[in-house]
Amino acid sequence: MNLTFEGFLKGYCRELSGQQSLSFRKLVKQATTVEPRVAEPLFLLALAQGKAEYVLGLSEGSWMEEGYRGVLSLYGQASSLASLCSEDMLPNRYANVWRAYRGVKEKPAADRRVNA
Repeated sequence: MNLTFEGFLKGYCRELSGQQSLSFRKLVKQATTVEPRVAEPLFLLALAQGKAEYVLGLSEGSWMEEGYRGVLSLYGQASSLASLCSEDMLPNRYANVWRAYRGVKEKPAADRRVNA
């Protein structure tokens, strides 16, 4: 299995939002109203797809805007999204998304070690 971070984020956003749609407009609405846990993976997905400014605009005036601006600033200083996540530069709520991805990605290898 070759799971990418972007692929993980798509599935994670669907799971946390309870929707099959990956429409940023719909996901921002979900995050601001009934599913706040989708806010962090949503913005990381927007960064991965080059839509961070769009999602930032959609979140304007919401509780997520300040956090998104901070992560966007950190992203500007990093060479890539993977380096931003792996170098512990992100706030904890965003870093937890990276940890969840690493857990899923490394699960097959961990299972093989346990079974051996």
